[in-house]
This record gives sequence, C-alpha cells and structure tokens, in this order.
Amino acid sequence: MRFHMGVGAALLAASAGILPGTAAFAQTGSVNAAADEADVPDLQEFAVNPDEIDSGQAPDKAPTAVDVAEVGAIVRAPLECEPGYSTYSWTGTKTPWTVTHAKGYENFTGSTATYTKSATRERTITASAEVTSGATVSANVVIASLDGQVSWTLAASGSVTNSGSESVTATMKPGSVYVFYAGARKTSGSFSYSLCNSSGTHVTVKSKGKATSFGLKREGAVRCGSTVTSASLGYVAERDYC
Repeated sequence: MRFHMGVGAALLAASAGILPGTAAFAQTGSVNAAADEADVPDLQEFAVNPDEIDSGQAPDKAPTAVDVAEVGAIVRAPLECEPGYSTYSWTGTKTPWTVTHAKGYENFTGSTATYTKSATRERTITASAEVTSGATVSANVVIASLDGQVSWTLAASGSVTNSGSESVTATMKPGSVYVFYAGARKTSGSFSYSLCNSSGTHVTVKSKGKATSFGLKREGAVRCGSTVTSASLGYVAERDYC
C-alpha cells in the first residue's frame, strides 16, 4: 500500500515539473497570464516570401528591368522639340508698296488721249539675306522662309528690279497732270534660325539676320489730286511724286 502511494506521489511530482502551469491552475483555477502570446501573422505577410514574416521587411519584390523602364517613361521630361528640326522665326516683317520708276506728264492738248510714256528709275530693290550673328545660312532658304510670311511670290536672292526705264501706257484727261509709275511690294524682316538637338530637349539659336525681297509688281498712271485707295501702288506714286 505504501509502495503504490509512493509511486503515485512521484508521478504527480514529475507531472508538476513538466507542466508548471498545471500546478498554478490547480491553485488558482486560471491559466498563467505570463505565458507568451501566440504570434499571428498579418494578412499582408502571407505569400511571396515566408522569410519576410515578422522580419520588418515589406514583402514586395525588387523592381524588374521592365518596371524601371516604365517608371523612367513616367518621370522623363517631355520633348521640347522634334530632334534635328530647324525653323526660321520672323519679326518686324514689312510689306510696303515701293515705287521703283516714276515720271510726271501734263496733258494740256484739250482732249483725252492715250500715251505711252517712259518712267525713269527711282530706286532698285535687291533680294538678299544677311547674317548679323551666328552661322552662315543659305540666302535662298532664308528668302523662301520669308516668302511664307506673305501671300505673293518673292524674288530669289540676287534678283533686282529693272535698273532701266519702264514703258507705261495710260489715258490722260485734258488739263491734268499724271504720274506714270512702276513698282512692287517690298518685303523685309528680321529672322532667327533655330535648331533642335538630337535628344529633342533643347532649342539653340544658330543664326540671326535680316532679309529683303520683292514681288507683286505693278505699273500705271495716276492723276494728281485724285483720291486713290491707300492699299495701292498708285497711292504712293500720287503722294510722293505729284
């Protein structure tokens, strides 16, 4: 009887050593609050890499080469211009009617008559382009660009208006003074030639200068003292030569 009781006590003591919480439970009737809390992983810690659970690292993978390229496309500055594209910009463009030939005649014959008269040269307009700073550019290319600023065709570089006399035919009323004239629209302006770099990120001004040409030629005769539209070459002839 003592043998069985001794063995039972020994087993009970051994159980108490293996499960210390059991004795506490027997004494207090509750589980020991000092036991470690179970570690429950966050939802975001599941998947991808189990080693990242509770490691403090974000479970995201490092960006791939494609990711980097996509990000670069988003943050890259937009192109400022088309790579290699060049352009001419114009300022101060003027297109006045200019008399190149003029001469006055009187008709005191007492009758209306048609006359062919000679208008002598007053001035010459020369088509040309001049670079005032920067690299040399083609004069004809510059004038071709200037041509785009007007609605008539301009003469190419090196062209000049007639340096001799102009023959003009007109009808003259009796008792009047007429100016026989010839001329053209003189077109001039200042240009800036710019070039976009090969990356399309910067525009550089390569040249600056000025150009002159002419076009839309006209001739005629105007009676002094008559009312003429200001949009005509005859208006300039009447104003300056009567």
